[in-house]
Parts: sequence; structure tokens; C-alpha cells
Amino acid sequence: MSEDLRIRAADLADLDDLSEIQTRARASYYRGYVDERVLVDPEQAAVRRGVIEGFLYSPDQALLCAELAGRVVGFAAAGPSHDPDADPAQIGELYSLYVEPPSWRRGIGGELLRAAVSRLRVSFGYLTLWVWEHNTRARSFFSGRGWWLDEAARRPDCPSFVRYQRHL
Repeated sequence: MSEDLRIRAADLADLDDLSEIQTRARASYYRGYVDERVLVDPEQAAVRRGVIEGFLYSPDQALLCAELAGRVVGFAAAGPSHDPDADPAQIGELYSLYVEPPSWRRGIGGELLRAAVSRLRVSFGYLTLWVWEHNTRARSFFSGRGWWLDEAARRPDCPSFVRYQRHL
């Protein structure tokens, strides 16, 4: 990984970059499965931006961003689990991890994941995350880093997402 990569806490000035990164990454892996108009819908992007912004104001959540040569190229958000079957005092969750598509396969996602897990390790011994079942790139990424598929778990609000787990 390049010595120009820096993982840091995100701030309000990063929100536009983070929202754009998420929109481009989602468009890349949902393409062919989701209507193209939905992928670039400004109202949906505004909702996602609001979710990202919420991570900044929660004292028990972390929003990290990756800068490469001074430019934001990815982010991760993590905190207590939101799963209905989890005790949020004991189980942490990686809510999101996105890297802009041109920067994929450069170690940035791995560094973001390492930093997020390091933050979660302070408070939790067990972690979960949700992945869209057709996102084979993400599923391979997490499996290769010690996460395993919880065969029984599907999100009630979106059954095409599967849960991965990891002990710390």
C-alpha cells in the first residue's frame, strides 16, 4: 500500500466526497440488477448522504475516511450492532465500507477495514456486517479477511442481504 494513504476520522467537509463515492460504488455493483435511474436518483443520494452525516454526530459510531495523496477515495462506518437479534452492548457492526471504483484492488479497502475493526475491538468481541448477496467482490473481500457467512441470517427489510460475522 502506498505511503500516501492516510486513514482518518471523517468530518463535515468530507460529506460530499463520501456520498459521491458511495453512489459510484453502488452503481458499479448494482448495475444490471437495479434500474439505472434508481442508481443515480438525487433523492436517494440525499437520503444516503443523510445516513452518512448521522455517523458524524453519534458518539458511539465511527466514520473513517481514506485519503490517497490528499484526495478522499473511500470510507467506513461502524458502531454498535443494529441487528434485532444482537445485544448492541456486546456486538459491533461494520455499517458500510466503500472505495471509489477506480481505486479498487489497491489495498485501500483493507486498510479501512483494519482501522474500523481496530476501533470496534475496543468495545466489542464479536462483529457483523451485511452484504448484498450478488456483490461477489465484497463477499470475497470479507471472506478473505476472516469473516464468515451466517447462513441463517437475512435482513427482514431486505432479504437479498446476507450477514457475515467475525470474532475479535
